[in-house]
Amino acid sequence: MQNVMERYQTFRQVVDDITLMNNRFMNKVFDGDIPATQRMLRVILKNDKIKVRKVSVQQWLQNLYGHSA
Repeated sequence: MQNVMERYQTFRQVVDDITLMNNRFMNKVFDGDIPATQRMLRVILKNDKIKVRKVSVQQWLQNLYGHSA
C-alpha cells in the first residue's frame, strides 16, 4: 500500500508542477488555437480589443550534443 501512495504523491507532484508557463505544455495548448490564445492575451493584458490573427508557437530543436531535456 505504501508503494501506491508514493507513486500517487509522485504523480500528484508532476501534475502540480504543470502550468501554462511551462514551455512544452504551453506549446501544446496554444498551437494553432486562436480563440484560446486570444482569450489568454486579453486576460493577461486586460485588453478586450486584442485580436489574434495567427498563432505560431516556438519550434523545439533537439540539442546536437544530447543535452536537451
